Amino acid sequence: MKLTQAVKDGFHRKQSILAILVDFKAAYDNVWRHMLLHELKKHGAAGNLLNWVQSFLSQRNIRCRFINATSAWKLLLQGLGQGVDLSCLLFNIMIDDLETAIEKVPGISFLFFADDVVIWATGSNIHSLEDTLKSFLLNLATWVNINKIEVSVEKTVSQLFTLSTTQRLFHLEYKVLPLKQVPLYKYLGINLDSKLHWGIAETSESPEVVNCYQLGRYPGCFIHSL
Repeated sequence: MKLTQAVKDGFHRKQSILAILVDFKAAYDNVWRHMLLHELKKHGAAGNLLNWVQSFLSQRNIRCRFINATSAWKLLLQGLGQGVDLSCLLFNIMIDDLETAIEKVPGISFLFFADDVVIWATGSNIHSLEDTLKSFLLNLATWVNINKIEVSVEKTVSQLFTLSTTQRLFHLEYKVLPLKQVPLYKYLGINLDSKLHWGIAETSESPEVVNCYQLGRYPGCFIHSL
């Protein structure tokens, strides 16, 4: 994992890593389709491909069922279909230019995985790391306003990875709202604590992660196959 490797490298250089784990509120449901089509055109989509995506996005209806009661159908005017592989690809295209907003701030590293976004800075001075991430948060606020995507401040958290035993104080906020500081965060099924004593959070909930760690466990063929 890119993040854990960055933390390990920082620890090796006796540096700390200050990270922000960004959560987009109802990420797929709130995608602005007009902007998505604009982004597709920027990436060269045209003709039948663009028409096909536009058809995929349009005429989507939902209704709710509770016990034996069913609501009327409602036409969706924004968002992407849930549980559809294409929706993941389209969302990644939608947030692709977030990378440009991030790279405007020197010293920032980032990782995108679907709608999970992690931003971090590495260094020896916590206040410098704090200033770097504050600059990113300002750029993030501008970017979400343009793209009509909302950040969930309640679920967006900050975490400091450090081997230092001295308490390091910092304060990060998004649109004047303070971000919660956490000593441990579950990211993609992995518990990450401040000193990276990480492990699988819940194997029953993250079988894909468990399978990844099984890769390479057996170096070759079984002996009875040879």
